Amino acid sequence: MRLLNIDAPESVDPDQAVECLGPEAAEHLARLLPVGTAVGLAYDEERTDSYGRELAGVFTDETFVNAEMARAGLADAILVQPNERFFAEVDKARAEAEEAGVGLYSSETTCTLPGQVTSFEAQVAAAATAEPVAGATLEEINAYGATLSALAVAGGVVDRVLAGDGNPLARSMAGTAVLGRLVDRRAAAGAEVERLIASTAAARLAEEERLAAEAARVAEEQRIAAEVEAARVAEEQRLAAAAAERAAAERAAADKAVADRSAANGSTGGGSATTGSGSSGGKDGYTGCRAYGSGGTSIDAKGRPYTKIDCVTKLPIG
Repeated sequence: MRLLNIDAPESVDPDQAVECLGPEAAEHLARLLPVGTAVGLAYDEERTDSYGRELAGVFTDETFVNAEMARAGLADAILVQPNERFFAEVDKARAEAEEAGVGLYSSETTCTLPGQVTSFEAQVAAAATAEPVAGATLEEINAYGATLSALAVAGGVVDRVLAGDGNPLARSMAGTAVLGRLVDRRAAAGAEVERLIASTAAARLAEEERLAAEAARVAEEQRIAAEVEAARVAEEQRLAAAAAERAAAERAAADKAVADRSAANGSTGGGSATTGSGSSGGKDGYTGCRAYGSGGTSIDAKGRPYTKIDCVTKLPIG
C-alpha cells in the first residue's frame, strides 16, 4: 500500500541508494503502525498506482498517519492528480515541520537541504574570519586560496543537491518558496566565497609584485657591490702596476748611473803602474789598497765602486 499525498525518503529500494533520513522515516512509520494495528483506509479518485499498489489515506483511532509522517518532517507533501483529497491536510502538517525545523527541514542534520546549506554557510563564515591580513606570506596566501577552492567545490555539491540530485525533497519542492529561500542562502554564501577568492587573488598578486621588487632591489645592490669591488680591485692593480713601474725605473736609473761612472773611469787612462791595460769593460786591474763606497771613482772586477788610497793611510773606524 502507498500512502496518498506524501513522498518519504527511499530506504528499501534495492535499485536506489538510501536517501537522507530514509531509515528514520521507515522507523517512524513502524512506530505509528506497529504490526497488528487496526487501521481505517480512505480512498481518492484513483485506488491504485501504475505498480498496482493500493493508494489510501491511513487512519488509526487517533491519528491520520499520512499527515503525521509529514508533521515529523519525514515525508514531503505531493499532489498527483486527480488524487488531491488529503493534500491540504498533509501540506499543512509539512508546513508545521518546516516551521519547527525538524526532520528533512532540520538545519542540524547534515544530509538535509537546510543542513547542507547551513553547513556551507558556516564553512564560508569560518573562511572569512581566517582571511589573510596584511603581511601574510605567499605560502599563507596560497594555502588560504586552496581552502577557498575546496569551498567552491563544496558549493557545487550543494547546488546539485538543491537541484534535486539524490534528494526527493528538493525535487518535490522545485519552484516553491522553501527551496527558493535555501537557494538564496546558498547564493549569498557563494557570493562571499567569490569575494574572498577575488580578494585573495589580489593579495597574491600584490605579494608576488612585492617579492619581485625585493628580488630586483637585492639584485641591484649586488650589482652595485660587484661594480664597487671590481673598481677596488682595478685600482689596486693600477697602483701595483705603477709601483712596479717606478721600481723598474729606479733600478734602470741606478744601473745607468753605475754604467756612466764606469765609463767615465775607463776613459781617464793610467796614472799608475797598477792601473794599465789590465782593465776590461770599464773595470781596472788595480790591486792596491782601496776604499769601497758609493762615491768611489773606480770600479773593481766585480763592478763595485771604490776609491784608490795609500796603503799606509789610516782610515777612521766606522
